[in-house]
Amino acid sequence: MGREARALTPDMLLFQLRSIRPADTYALAVSGGRDSMGLLALAAAAAKLPAAPHFIALSVDHGLRPEAQAETRMVAKTCQELGLEHHILTADEKLGQTDIQQQARRLRYRLMAGFCRPLKAPLVTAHHLNDQAETVAMRLARGSGVDGLAAMASSQWLATEAGRLLLLRPFLDTPPEQLHGDLPHCDDPSNEDARFERVRWRQKRQEMAEAGMSPTALAALARDMRALRTQRDTALHDWLSRHATWHDYGVLVLPRDEWRVLPPRWRAALLAACVRYFGGHAHPQRRDAIAGFAAGLDTAASGAAVLGGVLMRWRTKQLFLGREYAALAEKPPPPKAATLWDGRFHMKAVPDGHFVAPLGPAGVAAMRAKGMAFDKTVPAAYHAVLPALFKHDADGMAVLSGAVTELHGACVSSESLFDALFDRSQDW
Repeated sequence: MGREARALTPDMLLFQLRSIRPADTYALAVSGGRDSMGLLALAAAAAKLPAAPHFIALSVDHGLRPEAQAETRMVAKTCQELGLEHHILTADEKLGQTDIQQQARRLRYRLMAGFCRPLKAPLVTAHHLNDQAETVAMRLARGSGVDGLAAMASSQWLATEAGRLLLLRPFLDTPPEQLHGDLPHCDDPSNEDARFERVRWRQKRQEMAEAGMSPTALAALARDMRALRTQRDTALHDWLSRHATWHDYGVLVLPRDEWRVLPPRWRAALLAACVRYFGGHAHPQRRDAIAGFAAGLDTAASGAAVLGGVLMRWRTKQLFLGREYAALAEKPPPPKAATLWDGRFHMKAVPDGHFVAPLGPAGVAAMRAKGMAFDKTVPAAYHAVLPALFKHDADGMAVLSGAVTELHGACVSSESLFDALFDRSQDW
């Protein structure tokens, strides 16, 4: 007979959270499902312990199911009974008919980032051992390498349109039965819908366990892959500190001679990290996409390539990585409260009535006409993605007011960038 699962305790939750990332306030992602209601029960009990942090529960109504409003009201009522602060975040956009789960995920995390960032509050989720195992299984099936098989991390900065959001997952090694409590909960029918890849793997769990691929074994594989990734990322971080230049135009400059000495897999990993960060992606690009992105580097003395909103240019001695104007121009202006623009510039004093957007080719020409001299050591294509101040005219058209100066903001530090590329950064 197997041992009976030991339920988690409130002090265990506090220990886990403080071990991952200490904070004065933690936000809780509470959908109303059994897992998240287990997290809610633990947090409510932990909030009563001495020197406990403040907990705020967040629920998102995606506007996809009529039952969603009743579910969020159930969570709100439970929080009131438990004495926990609770907020319902309502969808402010209509989701399309395809790739619903990914669209809902993007919306959910954007709304929660908008709430959490002003409070400097990490978002705690109830992802557990079985969720981690499903993630590893999906990545195995796709032929993922070290990065993919490392699966979910206990701490991760997630890019959203409202700024980066710090996710904490304290239960990745915890079986769900240890997390579940006695609070009321609801069941989302999509969790049983075999149209979704994760659900199909969930339905194979018993069969996989019988073949030796239990959730515990798959999670152990993820831990080993994370250890390998950490070793590699530490070495790449050190390499950047020694060889890279972070230009104050928001462009990473690498020496090609030193670049060629790096092992091919490390070069691919560094490019993937850059594309993920500069492009604002939740996940790295596929390995074949990265290989195609880098293909010309070994054969041409100079050239350019674009992937995921990132423009790479190279000359005989230097390799440049920065933003692609076409991708950046499509993004809406950030919220007024946002202080980190495009992950590259800290904004500190944007005048009232103005917003920050990329300078653009027309803006570059206008600033040159006014006598502004651009640094020619950086390819001209990167001048258009410098931040600039705009305002709307009477017809609602965006009108350039001028370039961003040191009064308005400054490029993030190289140390901050290198940390961010490998998910080490403190974003607030």
